[in-house]
Amino acid sequence: SKPEENIQRHYDELDRLDDSERERLASNADNERDIFKQVDAMVRTIQILGQLLKNFPGSLTATEKIHIVEDGFNLGLRGLSFMMQAFEEGRDELIEFVSERVARRYGKDANDEELRRRVRSGLFWLVRLNVFGMIKLISHGVGAKGEENTYRKVVTQMDTNAAKLIEVSIGLDTLKIPRRRILELHNEFKEDIFNKHLLASLVARHLYLFDAPNNIKDELCKRLGIEVQQIDRIDAVLGEHSKRV
Repeated sequence: SKPEENIQRHYDELDRLDDSERERLASNADNERDIFKQVDAMVRTIQILGQLLKNFPGSLTATEKIHIVEDGFNLGLRGLSFMMQAFEEGRDELIEFVSERVARRYGKDANDEELRRRVRSGLFWLVRLNVFGMIKLISHGVGAKGEENTYRKVVTQMDTNAAKLIEVSIGLDTLKIPRRRILELHNEFKEDIFNKHLLASLVARHLYLFDAPNNIKDELCKRLGIEVQQIDRIDAVLGEHSKRV
């Protein structure tokens, strides 16, 4: 079959997915499992968009590529925004719930400030882990080699921190360390603890999984505050996970 026919078939599948999901969500609006269906639909849609970009790069115009990447970015970021909003709305209740359970378990006062500080810190880590996962999901979904100009145009148009982190993640996923861009964002995020941590986590993960020139590795670790112990902790977590599997 011709590339144009393959592309149309993918678009038709995407349309059917959207129609089917809308019907299911409309008929099960009060079902709490709808959120999982929406997440599943989001992931599958991002994957379909990514396959269009990866499988038919020569058959797509520059404008079509930009639209595909924009759709993938926006869909994932809407999911991320929903997740962050849900956490923000229930944050105080969640802190109260966890503090009470921890206090009961260890015979502490649930109102102890140090306990609550540790709970808040743990929840911050949990949120960061989920955001990190969403960034990797989007970059794995729509990331493709040789499309750097497409990503740069989309990120420039969107001009959000999340989009910038996805761009870096895609660069790392395609095994090209975007050193200059990483250092630019590190400087841009110097007063933004959350995004600075995310950037360092993306780089640390890559340095653990893949080889990198020692001079670049040393520079990034020094500039981003990544310690060898941090990469060792990644090793420990992955090793413990493999034991359980």
